[in-house]
Amino acid sequence: MRIIRSLLTFVMAFFIVQTAITQNEIIITSTQKYLVVGDNGFNPQPGDVLKVLADRTDWIKIVGMEGSEENPITIVNEGGQVHIHTDAWGALELKDCKHVILTGSGDPNTRYGFKLEGKTAGLGLTELSSNITVEFVEIGGIESSTSPDPYPWTFFGIVAKKDFSGNPPSPYPQFRDLIIHDTYIHDVHEGMYLGETKSPGMEFIGMKVYNNVVINTYKEAIQIANSVQDIEINNNFLMNSGLAGDYSHTNLLQIGDNSQGKVYNNILIDCPAYGIIVFGTGQIEISNNFIENTRGMFCDDRDFIFENAEMHINNNYFRNSIVNEATNDFQIIKYYNQYMDLYASNNVYNTEPKWGFINSIVGDPALDEDNIFADIQSISYNVIEGEFELDEFGPFEYFGFGPSSLDQPTPDKQRIHLDPSMAIDLYQHPEVWSATNLLDEQNLDPLADEHPISKYWMPGRNKKRAPYHAIINLGAQYYIEDLYIHDLHQDGDITISYLVNGEWIDLLTDPCLNSNAWNHHELKISSSQIRLSMYTSLKARINEIALYGYQLKSGSINEANNIAVPSFQKDNFIKVYPNPASDWVTIQSSFDRISTDIIDSNGRVVLRSQEKQVKLSELSNGLYFTRSRDIKSGQVITNRLIINH
Repeated sequence: MRIIRSLLTFVMAFFIVQTAITQNEIIITSTQKYLVVGDNGFNPQPGDVLKVLADRTDWIKIVGMEGSEENPITIVNEGGQVHIHTDAWGALELKDCKHVILTGSGDPNTRYGFKLEGKTAGLGLTELSSNITVEFVEIGGIESSTSPDPYPWTFFGIVAKKDFSGNPPSPYPQFRDLIIHDTYIHDVHEGMYLGETKSPGMEFIGMKVYNNVVINTYKEAIQIANSVQDIEINNNFLMNSGLAGDYSHTNLLQIGDNSQGKVYNNILIDCPAYGIIVFGTGQIEISNNFIENTRGMFCDDRDFIFENAEMHINNNYFRNSIVNEATNDFQIIKYYNQYMDLYASNNVYNTEPKWGFINSIVGDPALDEDNIFADIQSISYNVIEGEFELDEFGPFEYFGFGPSSLDQPTPDKQRIHLDPSMAIDLYQHPEVWSATNLLDEQNLDPLADEHPISKYWMPGRNKKRAPYHAIINLGAQYYIEDLYIHDLHQDGDITISYLVNGEWIDLLTDPCLNSNAWNHHELKISSSQIRLSMYTSLKARINEIALYGYQLKSGSINEANNIAVPSFQKDNFIKVYPNPASDWVTIQSSFDRISTDIIDSNGRVVLRSQEKQVKLSELSNGLYFTRSRDIKSGQVITNRLIINH
C-alpha cells in the first residue's frame, strides 16, 4: 500500500509536469554505466524520467545532471527490483547532480525497487550535489571471497558529502533539501554518513531523514555533521550498531560538529555505547524517542558555537540503560558541553544511575526536573524484510514512534462516542451527584453552542476528603485533539489528566471562570482514559464534557481504524466472579482469547494476564477495575472488582 501511494503521487506529479513541459522517458541500457551530461547524447532535462530496468546488476555513475525545483529529474526502477551487486566504488553514484528524485517505487509489488551493494558505498551523493530525494531503496553489505576483511565491503550505506579537509571555499558550498525516507539499510559499516566530519565544510540545509530502518551496522547507524539549518531526524528505527567494536564508532546516532536540529519519534535499540551522541552546539531538540540497551546519551562540544543555542531533552524513554563496566561510570545523560544550557524534563528511565539522571562536569544544567524513575514497558514491534510495524497489541504510549505508514492519511477528527457507563467515580457517597452526569447529554453540540441542563458532577461536600477523581474510560486507545468542558457557575478548578504507561500526566487546570459556557482546550494526546480532578477548589460546576479525535488501531497514530472499525456483537460478554474476590478471580468470556489488565483506583495497571483464572493474593484490599480485550477484534469490556482478602 505504501508503494501504491507513492506511485499515485508520482503519476499525479507526472500529469502536472506534462502541463508545463515536455517530459521524456529515458531508458538506461545495460551497457551504460558512466553517464556524463553532454557526452554521447546523454542530456536529460527537468521533468524527465530515467528508467533502470530490473535485469540491471552493474554499477551506475551519473555526473552533472540537473532538474529544477518545480520539475526534478526522476530515476525509477522498471519491471521489478533493480539489484546492483558490484565490487566497484559504489553501486549508484550521483556526482554534481541537483534536483533529482531517486525512487524505488516503480513496481507496486516491490517495496524497495532498488537494492544497492557496492564496495565503498551503496549510494553516493558526492561533490557539489544538492536537492536530492531518496526513497524506497534497500542497501546491504556484500562479501568478498578474496578480502581478508571480516566485514562486508559496503562501507557507507548512503554517503552525502564533499571533502574539504576543514578548508572549504567561501562562501561555503551548500547541500540543500536532502530528503531520505523509507529506506532499508543493513549489514554495512556506516548506515548513513551525511556531511564531512571536519568543520567547516559543505553546509547541509533542510535535511530531513525519516521513516528509515537501519540495522546491523559495524559503526554508527546515522552520522551527520555540518548540518546547520532546518534539520530533522524523526521516526526512524535504528538497531544493533557498533558491531566492529571500534571505540569511537559504537553509537547509534551521532549529531556531529557544526550541527543543530530536531530528533524525535525515533526508536534506538542496542549498541555498546550511546544511543545518541551530540557534538553539535546549535539549537538541539531531542524528544519522544525510545532508547533501549545503550549507555543513554553523551553531549560534548566541538569547535563551532551557535549563539543563544540551547539543548532540550524532553519526554524520552531510556529503558535498560547499561553501565560502562570498565569505569563503573553511569548516568543517563553525560553532559560535557561547556557552552549550551541544558533543559531536561519529563524523561522516564528504569535503570537507577550512579551519578543521577545527569552527570555534568560544567556545573548544574539550567533545568533538570520532573524526570521519572519508573518501570518502562518494552516496545513491541516486527521488522519483516525491512518493513517496520508496531505490534498491534503493544503498549499504547509509544504511538507515533518509529517508521509510520504512508498509505493511510491521518483521519479527520470526529466526535468521540461517550456514554454514562464510561464514567468511573472514585468517590461514592449517597449525598453526591455522580460523574455519570458528565456524559448524559452527549446529543448536544458544543460547536453549535447547545447547552446541557442536567445536574453537575459533585463528588463530595467535605473538603477534607479531597482530592476527588472521575475517570472517563474510553474502552480503547484514542488520539484526542479537542476537549470541551461545560462550565455552569464560575467557581472552582478542574484538573485534566491522561493515562500514560500507568501514570497520570496532568495536562491543564481549567479555572472555570465562565457561566453556562463551553470551555475549549486543544489536547493532541493519545490515551484510553481521561481523568477530571478537584484538588483544592471543590466547587467546580461541570455538567458535561465532549471529546473530539479518532480511535487508534495500534501503537501508531497513522494506523487509526476509524475507517474500518471491527463489528462488535452486542451479545459479547466478559464476566468477573466472585466479586468481591479474595485470592483468585475467574474471567468468563464469550471470546476465544482475551488479555486482562487489573487497574487500581489511581489508574495504574498492577497486573496483566491472559489466563481465565487470575491470582490476586499479592494485591491489597480495595476497589479495582478489570479491562479485558478480545485479542482478535480489539473489543474492550471493563468491570469493577472489589478485592477483600
